[in-house]
Amino acid sequence: MVGCLAISQFINYNCVIIETMDNKRKSPRLPLDVEVNFSQKAMARSKDISEGGICLITEEELEKDKIYTLVFNLPTGEPIKCFGKIAWSKQATEHLFEQGVVFWEIDSSDKKKIQDYFEQQSG
Repeated sequence: MVGCLAISQFINYNCVIIETMDNKRKSPRLPLDVEVNFSQKAMARSKDISEGGICLITEEELEKDKIYTLVFNLPTGEPIKCFGKIAWSKQATEHLFEQGVVFWEIDSSDKKKIQDYFEQQSG
């Protein structure tokens, strides 16, 4: 089992890469390192977030197209609860996987919290 320290070190190293890469995605991404509950008792760390989805770091590969309930707090303390669909998965290190998750069903108030967070970070 890989500890939280290893996951955090992986995320911190890769956030530098996110900021320097040419981003060809629909929505800009911000580095985000928070705990995410994605199943009844399963936890992950986030790597980054956009208005359309979140990248998770997990110890196990998740099934593509499976929908999970996601629960996490933004760094501002704002709670987010939504459904997310696994869009892609890739092995990041020997013991960690990156999971691209699209916000599948998200309440308009939670979507606004994420939009506000983006505005705060770019302002």
